[in-house]
Amino acid sequence: MLSQFKSMMLCAVVATLAGVGAQGDAVGQACSDCAGTPAFGFPDRGGCGARGCGIGDGHVRDNLHQAQERNALVAARNDAWPKPFVCVDRQIYENLWGKYIDSGYERQCVLSSMHFDAETGELNDFGRTIVSGLVQNMPQARKTVYIHRDGNEARSQQRMDSVRQSIEYMFGHNTPAQVAFSGEQPVRGSALRVERLQSLEFEATPVPIIPIASGTQSVSAGVGGG
Repeated sequence: MLSQFKSMMLCAVVATLAGVGAQGDAVGQACSDCAGTPAFGFPDRGGCGARGCGIGDGHVRDNLHQAQERNALVAARNDAWPKPFVCVDRQIYENLWGKYIDSGYERQCVLSSMHFDAETGELNDFGRTIVSGLVQNMPQARKTVYIHRDGNEARSQQRMDSVRQSIEYMFGHNTPAQVAFSGEQPVRGSALRVERLQSLEFEATPVPIIPIASGTQSVSAGVGGG
């Protein structure tokens, strides 16, 4: 009798385990499929969660997804350092100083009356040397020879024509150099020349003399007695 009871209990346990296993397999299959959308092991709102496979509202999954996106962004920024920050800094610098750089290049490349013959309006030897140096040595983006516009339109146009003819004669028809008018004044000397002139002027300046009042024998006496 006891042995029969044990046999019945064992059968019941096996049947129960079999049922649970079958139900677990079904739920596991549903969670893996997740209505045809891969869930990567996370609960799916309205899919696996609705069938009891984890948290159905999806808050944990959404929060985890947002954290993963933030971590990926931080990692991408670290890998790209110092970009894009250095690009933004460079753009701010160029926007601030670009106009001054352009003006400086223009002043370095402008021709005035001292580069042309006073009677013919053609380039003189000095002017041809300057034009040749500009066309050969300036970067392509800065390869422009400027003519200072001095108020006489006919003379300014004559000078521009002379510069174009000289460039074509020296470098050929296909030289990628531009000629344009400018209101800038040319740079008339290098910094070393200016420094030298200032030094000569300082050396030629006489030593200041402090007048001494009549009847005194020293500067201190003259100042004190003033």
